[in-house]
Amino acid sequence: PNPDLRWEKVGMANLGLDFAFRNNRVKGTVEYFRKHSRDLLSPAPVDPTSGFNSVNVNSAHLNGHGVDLQLQTVNTTGAIAWTTRWLFSYNKNKVSRYLRDRSNAGAYISSGMSVHPVEGAPVYALYSYRWAGLDSLGNPQGLKEGKPSRDYNGIRTSGLEGLVLHGSAVPITYGAIRNTLTWKGVSLSANITYHLGYFFRRSTISYSNLFARWDSHSDFARRWQQPGDEFKTTVPSMVYPANSRRDDFYASSEATVERGDHIRLQDIRLSYDTGSVGGKNRPFQNLQLYLYLSNLGILWQASPSGIDPQYGSSLPPQKSLSLGITAHF
Repeated sequence: PNPDLRWEKVGMANLGLDFAFRNNRVKGTVEYFRKHSRDLLSPAPVDPTSGFNSVNVNSAHLNGHGVDLQLQTVNTTGAIAWTTRWLFSYNKNKVSRYLRDRSNAGAYISSGMSVHPVEGAPVYALYSYRWAGLDSLGNPQGLKEGKPSRDYNGIRTSGLEGLVLHGSAVPITYGAIRNTLTWKGVSLSANITYHLGYFFRRSTISYSNLFARWDSHSDFARRWQQPGDEFKTTVPSMVYPANSRRDDFYASSEATVERGDHIRLQDIRLSYDTGSVGGKNRPFQNLQLYLYLSNLGILWQASPSGIDPQYGSSLPPQKSLSLGITAHF
């Protein structure tokens, strides 16, 4: 056992405000917070004569801050009632202290959803190899010592300065806006969600996988095929036998990273509330019929590839339609 281990420390300050005006036609809640996490368990270097290169101790620090807002407005009243509900969240964090020595560049390459701490960077940071384009034969090039290079192993084992930090791999800003229209028992609502301020890595062709098990990709049609294509595409030429380090470098370069910002139409709900059904001996106190459509698709996205950034190479949920009855006895 390590007698120097202790509980991690978390300090959080919140400032919140509930507000309402115009006879509650506008109301909501806004909250600002700051969060400081200290003495987090993390590997730290120790005297190598102890027999260990590192040991888990209370050494890392994280800082974060953000804003949460809930706002509800009654836009119109009367025969047609229109209400809007807006949810907004902003959450940003960074590693402020991490004692373990930095590893080689390849150790920080991932989808960004695993934690590879670097002081001053987001917790879920997305890194890529610097991209220097294709050469005249369609080979991908990175930068080594500031010059274009095809030494893929040398680029992978170089320092962190050979990488590009795009930013957070998880949305910094996110939320939803739901508008509801009501008229004589008929209610129609639409929910629009948004995720902003983040990046994702799209999948691409791997010639090693293509030759080994016929695992192809649509980028194959965009590959370099003749001199001059290096000015029109970033997809490397097909070479045989395949070079796995060449494939891995391109797949992990900044050429395959795109902004994940997008706005989607999440769902639409149409309902009819019949009110009291029947007379004195009515079977129900209330009866409601509804139609619900969900996973309706993206309205706007920053990515030019058209890939759904929330699901990447996985299939997004299919559009669905539900019909239902809600009865209160």
